[in-house]
Amino acid sequence: MEQTVQTDLRIVAKGGALVIVRLFGNKISIPAFAAVANEFQFYGSFWGNYNEVSEVIELAKRAQIRHRS
Repeated sequence: MEQTVQTDLRIVAKGGALVIVRLFGNKISIPAFAAVANEFQFYGSFWGNYNEVSEVIELAKRAQIRHRS
C-alpha cells in the first residue's frame, strides 16, 4: 500500500484528489509539504468488495464510466 500511495502522489495533478478505496493496513505516510503545496485532496472509502472494485476499474479502462468532480 505504501508504495502505491507514493506512486499516486507522483502522478496526481496539482489540485487533484487521491481516493483510497477499501482499507489495507492501518496507516499511510503522506508528505505534508507536497500535499499542501500541490493542494491535494484525500478521500477514503469502504465501498465495495474486491470483485466490485475490479469491475469498476475495468469499466473505467473502457471509458464506460467517468468520475465526477
